[in-house]
Amino acid sequence: MDILIIIIAAIIGYLLGSISFTRIILAIRAPGAQVEDIQETIPGSDETFTSTSTGASAVMHQLGAKWGGITMLLDMLKAVIPTLLFRLLFPENYYYMVTALFVMFGHNYPLYYRFKGGRGLAAMMGGFFVFDFIGVIVTAILGIVFGILSGQAVLIRWTGMILMVFWAMIFHDGWQPSVYVLLANAIFWFAMREELKRFLELRKENKIADQKVVAEFMGMGSMYGLIERFSIPNVIQRIKKKN
Repeated sequence: MDILIIIIAAIIGYLLGSISFTRIILAIRAPGAQVEDIQETIPGSDETFTSTSTGASAVMHQLGAKWGGITMLLDMLKAVIPTLLFRLLFPENYYYMVTALFVMFGHNYPLYYRFKGGRGLAAMMGGFFVFDFIGVIVTAILGIVFGILSGQAVLIRWTGMILMVFWAMIFHDGWQPSVYVLLANAIFWFAMREELKRFLELRKENKIADQKVVAEFMGMGSMYGLIERFSIPNVIQRIKKKN
């Protein structure tokens, strides 16, 4: 691999990743809206959850699911386009993985906004789609099924990206694909550490035990009906009531 091409791939990925569609959309649709340190009251509780993320979730909480989805799509595309370009230009090398990882770095630590960015979920998924779109679809479906059966809404969103690690190990030769997926996960979870810590604290204190609250807070309210109907704990509970 050519070190110069690696550097170019990294710079292009980082500069494109630094584009904050969250800030652009909020500036257009809701001028003056809070972009950083968004504080949300947890339904049914006097507790609050503060997020420093400037990703699509910030748009979703302020403008609704429609604009949150548009922002997520744009964040995915800023990863897909440069990553796909490097894969097409250098099909025999792994430069595109460098591009994908640095799009995540740019998204999380944007050069243009004092290095205060999002968490990189959409950017990571964009890179994964170029890497192995079948793997993304399969692991996402498995993650959704696992989350529903376990009755845990958070697992619906997060399990698929972890399963991609095992997918890369099983279905891709060489160490590079596995390392790429591991690093992408590491970047995401490192950026999520404070929110995850707060979430676990609230769970431990039984402040957000209701899965309906969790699903709605994470913008997955439509999934709650499936959890309520098909989760193993709920099915067992219904069987016990009948008996």
